[in-house]
Amino acid sequence: MAEGEEYIDEDFIKCQEQQDRGRFARANCLALGEIYAYRGENEKAFEQLRTLARLDGVNLYDLGFLRSPLWDNIRNEPEFQQIVQDLEAKYKAEHERIRQWLEENDR
Repeated sequence: MAEGEEYIDEDFIKCQEQQDRGRFARANCLALGEIYAYRGENEKAFEQLRTLARLDGVNLYDLGFLRSPLWDNIRNEPEFQQIVQDLEAKYKAEHERIRQWLEENDR
């Protein structure tokens, strides 16, 4: 087994167990998607990204996580690029909504 593979396998198992219990946290979707992409299981990686895109909220951690080299197998795929664009737009919209709220409430 390649160095580090055991850590990837452990993370995969933990995240999969969480999803099996119905816990579709953003971090789980990102971790599983990243592992699937790394392993060349591209459709499963995209399934995780689609789930992530449906969840409420996006933060800088999510967007930064998508820069990991483990996504390289699908990084140039149009669907990956579209999902990243959609997540960035969602983040910017939320950021703007909060900025306006703060401005309106003298914060």
